[in-house]
Amino acid sequence: MIFLLFSIPLCLLYLISVPIFQVPDEVNHYVRTYGILHGNFLVPSDGYIEIPENLIPFPWYTYTPYILFKNRVMRLSTQGMIGHDAVNMALYSPVSYILQIPGVGLGEVISHNTYVMVFLGSLFNLTGCTAILYYSIKYIPYGKWCILFVSLMPMAIQERASLSVDAITYAMAVAMLAFCLSMRCGKIKMERKKIILMYLILFLLASCKVVYFVIGFLILFIPWECFGSRKRSAFHKIMGSVMLMVMALGWFLIASKYLGTTRGGGSTVEKVQYMIQNPGRYLYIMDKMIWEEGEELFLQMIGSQLGSLDIMVNHCLIIMILILGAVILSYERSRRKNPDHWVSAVLLALALGNVVLIFTSLYIQWTDLAGSTYEIQGLQGRYFLPVLPLLLCALVSRGQHEETDEISLTKPAYALYVLNLIVIVTIFSYSTYR
Repeated sequence: MIFLLFSIPLCLLYLISVPIFQVPDEVNHYVRTYGILHGNFLVPSDGYIEIPENLIPFPWYTYTPYILFKNRVMRLSTQGMIGHDAVNMALYSPVSYILQIPGVGLGEVISHNTYVMVFLGSLFNLTGCTAILYYSIKYIPYGKWCILFVSLMPMAIQERASLSVDAITYAMAVAMLAFCLSMRCGKIKMERKKIILMYLILFLLASCKVVYFVIGFLILFIPWECFGSRKRSAFHKIMGSVMLMVMALGWFLIASKYLGTTRGGGSTVEKVQYMIQNPGRYLYIMDKMIWEEGEELFLQMIGSQLGSLDIMVNHCLIIMILILGAVILSYERSRRKNPDHWVSAVLLALALGNVVLIFTSLYIQWTDLAGSTYEIQGLQGRYFLPVLPLLLCALVSRGQHEETDEISLTKPAYALYVLNLIVIVTIFSYSTYR
């Protein structure tokens, strides 16, 4: 309940404080949502989506929401159409926009004001993702406060209060983690509804950013007793794993035709061949990136650079947020009476594998071939947000469900809420100055 009490007002305050289209690539997320809404489920091969010429009012970029009232009368152009380059959104499945589409659609029905469409799309996104996270935190057997902490970090709040697909990606990663840990600790019988829920979570997870599909393999560690028999357990685990692989590989094959026209360009085959033929060099490149940019990426993941990475948050606030995170993690570990070392090892392995996949996907998609032997371009801290819950739960894993004393962590939670309010004041001040 504390999560809802804090999350919803913080997301709403963020939503009404920032200028329109402030999250990285949010313009293209909006165009992609609008395109899907009008039947363009796949981006055309040239990467350009046809939209009304006044769908994106560029002068609005520096305004806060009062523009909604200053431009109450607005109609999208039905004749003047332009092509908008949204090739980088072509790599995302249409299912990734399942929450934004009804919001933008409703906005188009009740008003042809672009801000209304963007606002409602973001509102639906934050409402849906917040609901998913609420139930995940409610049913996860341990690490509740760790998940709450990550979900209330400034970067996580920003993603939910936008049109970005990062929000549902993070929410589904947490949902998958919560479902599998709940089944494992509680030895809950997998009835038809729970099996359907498992496949639904797998489907949505695999339909989000493709690199996070590996989190779905947590289903392999649900005890066979939950399925009723070893045979049923093997069947559903194999079917779930095949579903993950087919969807991930299938969407990668669909999206691969766009890779040549992304910023990095070059041949995907040549880049993959280079990694296979020079694994030591590729590991060196990743290690080099971690040493040179690891600190900045970590702080970005918390929320040191918000908006389009141009709203700088005071590092003292970030340090205080990290201190609160350490307090919460320390408390969770202090109640760890029966560690589940096997799950800890698996979660750490999946987290590490996911980090490697993130590096590799950006190497293939965004790094030009000429410079690919020196660095990986396009890395941002927000990409690692879905991995953080796995790492934290690995540190607090338990063999059975244990109730958490909420009173002991009320003060850190309120402190985190206050720090987020200060961050929002920083964002609002920046937006007003612009």
